[in-house]
Amino acid sequence: MVAFKKSFLVLAVMLVALLGSAGTANAQHTVTICTASAVPPLVRAEGIAELVGDIVVDCTLPNGGSIPFSAPTFVTNITVTLTTTITNQRLLGSGGGDPAVDAVLIVNEITAGPGVALFQAGNTDIGSNAVYTTNTPVTEPIWGNLLNASTVQWAGVQLPTPFVAPGTFDTIVRISNLRANVSQLGIPGNASFPSTQVTAFVSFTGPTTVPVNNNVLQVGVPLLGLITTVSSLVTAQQCVGLNVDSSGNIVLLAGGTFTVTLAEGFATAFKTIGTPTVFQGATQVESGFTSATQSTRFIIRFANVPNGVKLGSPGAITGTPVTLKIVKLGGTDSNGFGQGTHSPGDDIPVTGNSAFVVYEVVTCDPFAQESVKVPITVGFKSDTVNDLPAIGIMQSGASFAPVSTVTTASTTAPRPRFVDTTAYKSIFQITRCITNLLFPFVTNQSGFDTGFAISNTSADDKGTIAQGGTCTVYYFGSTTGGGAAPGPQTSIVVASGKQIVWSLSGGNPAANITGTPGFQGYVFAQCQFQFAHGFAYIQDGFGGVPSLAQGYLALVVPWNGVAASRFAGTGEELGH
Repeated sequence: MVAFKKSFLVLAVMLVALLGSAGTANAQHTVTICTASAVPPLVRAEGIAELVGDIVVDCTLPNGGSIPFSAPTFVTNITVTLTTTITNQRLLGSGGGDPAVDAVLIVNEITAGPGVALFQAGNTDIGSNAVYTTNTPVTEPIWGNLLNASTVQWAGVQLPTPFVAPGTFDTIVRISNLRANVSQLGIPGNASFPSTQVTAFVSFTGPTTVPVNNNVLQVGVPLLGLITTVSSLVTAQQCVGLNVDSSGNIVLLAGGTFTVTLAEGFATAFKTIGTPTVFQGATQVESGFTSATQSTRFIIRFANVPNGVKLGSPGAITGTPVTLKIVKLGGTDSNGFGQGTHSPGDDIPVTGNSAFVVYEVVTCDPFAQESVKVPITVGFKSDTVNDLPAIGIMQSGASFAPVSTVTTASTTAPRPRFVDTTAYKSIFQITRCITNLLFPFVTNQSGFDTGFAISNTSADDKGTIAQGGTCTVYYFGSTTGGGAAPGPQTSIVVASGKQIVWSLSGGNPAANITGTPGFQGYVFAQCQFQFAHGFAYIQDGFGGVPSLAQGYLALVVPWNGVAASRFAGTGEELGH
């Protein structure tokens, strides 16, 4: 009888062990209690592939004690679903259809050394240890398998039972390197607190189902990561060369012609590429568990660049505080993606009427909110004969880079990547070199007539650049009997050193100006060249011997070509 009891006890122990190890379909592992937790980091709202916080699941036994008949391990499927799409690197197998992604699962923080092999059939480990040939297999993190756009699963994971597996008092499961399309939740303004956070749902299911307390977790708090500002509009005149040497090379200004400021929305928005790590808190670097394709980058874009204009910027810039340093990259594509090499050259290539420059963070401080001013220099040679540089207004803006439209897991898309949030602002304009002449009183009434002469005095002995252009005459007043003033008229091109002359009554067809008989009032003449000077002569009995006559010099009115900007400045302000 004693022998029978002993045999029965052995059979019972074996049965319990078998049930604990293999279980049945959807059996509940009642001897283990798991609780999930996460510390949600701030993530960039513009990010498509942002690293979210690690998820940690702590499994233990109720009452902190051991159960003698429990198996040392149990097998379960661990699943995480996000409220956004998962945008990790997709790892294609030899057949091109393996759905693995580089989100990883780590057990008991063991990344090398003796332990229980955690790999299920068909899974690929991060290292090269596909086959274990020793009695002490290496325990390494597991790649996840993408079930759908928002769900990743680690299937058939063999976990140590707390207090039963040798040396195991708690079984700690950590899920790391999850990347999420945070931009999907919306991009808040500069001072807006996010109303939607990145949420994860965690489950341990069949063949062994394990209850997980607190399994709905916040894993990311989206905030605007980059705040950009562009300095005020700068105006330059076409006829005055700017910031180029005699060979046409751009000469950088210390402060630039204008500046683009790149400021962090929060202290860890700018990141270095770091090094691969398995430690918690890796969101202050871009790498996560596996290498990112680049550290934080910025792309500054330029639109409507006038023909004949050159752009330049420094090869390296120090920010505020000085822990922030960015370098200019060459060799990237127009979205800011690619290997890129440090480009100390001054020029920013212009293609057509567009240009861009890419900068990358090389050092920064995760404990400081940093910013950097990027000085952009604009240069050109004056060539008024060929109407260069072209008249126009250039715009500029900046965003994180690389910008992308790939919003799902991908084998080739960069990590991190961002939506394009470039907000263009007018920052530089080329205006013609104009002279505005005011003839304050003219008349062709009561027997009087007025004659005009405008000279282009850009030909001189002072080395002035010769210029030529038309003059447009604007009439303000009325004709005899209160009729409307004539419309504006544009003359022929007045070459350097030449003049045009005409009268109100008869005009001058050779100068392309028709007569405006009966007009009285005042006249503005806008000439498309500098150093225009005018003279008016009023007399009665025009063409004969006058009894009354008066001549005067036209007033030169300062105006920079921008609407509502007529002002008294320097030089020939309202002079003759």
